[in-house]
Amino acid sequence: MGFNRPRFLAMKGFAPFISGIALATFFPDVVWEAAQGAIGPALAGIAAMLPDALGSRFARWLEQPNRAVDPSDDPPDPGAIARAVKEAIEQAAAEGRTIRLMLHTLRVGPDAWRRYIVRFDLDRGAVEVRIGPVVSTGGRPVRGTALSLPPVCLPLGVPVRYDYDPEVVVDIFSGTSLAFVPEDHAVRILFLPWLGEPSSGAGRGVG
Repeated sequence: MGFNRPRFLAMKGFAPFISGIALATFFPDVVWEAAQGAIGPALAGIAAMLPDALGSRFARWLEQPNRAVDPSDDPPDPGAIARAVKEAIEQAAAEGRTIRLMLHTLRVGPDAWRRYIVRFDLDRGAVEVRIGPVVSTGGRPVRGTALSLPPVCLPLGVPVRYDYDPEVVVDIFSGTSLAFVPEDHAVRILFLPWLGEPSSGAGRGVG
């Protein structure tokens, strides 16, 4: 199973929301008003989410990728995508600096997107790309759009470290960004690097 991006982002915002509600319950008047139907605790939860939500959006807006994969043909070429990822990783190692790569989506209709999957094989030191089916904006595969294209697997010239699910699924909306960071004769892969700097929202230290 690939990395569940919507679930990851939802859980990231859920913790501050719960923390905000918990903080509001320290005030007896708020608890009493909530028992009468007021929405004070819910508003506190929403307020606690704002620093993370706005901070992440601002960071994403400022992010400037060094490289991009922007497929235009359907189906896209898995070899071209794999080469772009491989080159970005090896560039980070060779130049000793962080390289950011944007994996753009491929929209093929008003509510249709061609899915592709980038998989990091840490044991073999390789990157593999395969082309998936067309999916709706809700992520549901469209019947009859699966392809029999073989995946393309390329060896990487440097060891890589990656702490997320090895499969990065790219399908809807604006796509996925990765950062490749040189680290002790290897390259660390960061998923959605614009999420990496936590803000100081309410309840940051709770849980």
